Amino acid sequence: MRLPSVVAVGIGAAGLVVLGKLVSTRRVALVAALVFAILPRVTSAGIEARSYALSAALAVWVTVVFVVAVRRRAGTAWVLYTLLVAVSTTVFLYSILIVAAHVATLAMTRTGRRCVGSFLLAAGAGIAIAAPVIVLVQSQADQVSWIDGRNFDLVWIVLVEQYFDNALPVAVVSGLLVVAGVTVGIVRGRDCRDGEQPGLLATAVPWLLVPTALVLLYSLTSQNVYLGRYFTFTAPAFALLLGQSTVWIAGLAGRRSTPLLAVILALVGAVALPHYLVQRGPYAKPSGMDYSRVADLVESEAAPGDCVLYDLKNAWNPGPMRTVEAVDPPAFAALRDISRGSTAAELGGLWDETLAPDRIADQIRSCPAIWLLTDRSAGVDSHTGSAVDSRDPVALGANFRVVRSYGFAVQERWQLNVSQVVHFVRPAA
Repeated sequence: MRLPSVVAVGIGAAGLVVLGKLVSTRRVALVAALVFAILPRVTSAGIEARSYALSAALAVWVTVVFVVAVRRRAGTAWVLYTLLVAVSTTVFLYSILIVAAHVATLAMTRTGRRCVGSFLLAAGAGIAIAAPVIVLVQSQADQVSWIDGRNFDLVWIVLVEQYFDNALPVAVVSGLLVVAGVTVGIVRGRDCRDGEQPGLLATAVPWLLVPTALVLLYSLTSQNVYLGRYFTFTAPAFALLLGQSTVWIAGLAGRRSTPLLAVILALVGAVALPHYLVQRGPYAKPSGMDYSRVADLVESEAAPGDCVLYDLKNAWNPGPMRTVEAVDPPAFAALRDISRGSTAAELGGLWDETLAPDRIADQIRSCPAIWLLTDRSAGVDSHTGSAVDSRDPVALGANFRVVRSYGFAVQERWQLNVSQVVHFVRPAA
């Protein structure tokens, strides 16, 4: 399921080579593609079975077609632009915002301003084609209502999470390179083509800033719908800017620019490597989720016919704990899910209904053993026996209290990264 994302990263990198040559030089194009491939946000998207990597690849190629259409004023290119806008919006709704970035690019170039009519027609047609998907997604807006409850550290999310997946060292090094590179470019009077054609800055800067600014404005004034990973489709713009900055810095060495460029790229790669390895560790998913480990433990320890009970909410996850079953259904196939009510399909929502414990008394009584999946208890050993402190958060939970009230006793507990598994048994007669 992750292979398409890996392929999409490759397609995006290839597109950056093409785009980089159009708006700058071959060297900048190659450096930008390399930087894109090792950017933490992209290496994260590349192992996700979601649309983030594909949204980035499509954003690159829709921008390639946009630049070609502006330069050549070719009707065929504008038709292709229409189709790519429709496809990218369908794949990931936020990708529609690249159209707004292209508006800014047109405003920054003289040739672009003469293409406004063709652009508006092509972009409008693409949005119209995608309109049914836009309406459908809007009807599901409540699915992201959980974002409103996040701790919204705006500066950190924009500067560190969005492109660097919370890898602060990579963010610092990349930020310093961009600042230094742009400074060198300004001092030495460098540009990535004049204002006649879309150059690198006119292409990358709006792509980098406009989508983020629009969503942040909406999030701060209305409903919060901002998450750093939603802007993976703007990561290629940052790669272009970092690639150009790096080449400008290396240019200070004159004939020795190539060795200096290699050293800078090696530095970026070395700083990114530790986080790359973390991303491929057992707790690399957002919030350090440990669903796979939970499923493995339950599969190895539970007996067929045992019951499983999921807490309704997690402190670290917007969905119910039952999501773990969707991660690895075979691990739970032999167990009885006693708290499931109506299914997600019946409710027309994303999650199955989880019944409160006082509504499943008969099911609880019929269980030979119960496996409760809930939040981790801080300060508790990874594997413990029956002792549970009355102040322990798990002891205060409704599921725990109700199960205990029906005569079940804790036999053992496991603390994982963010989750806890509690094994209840009936006391021996």
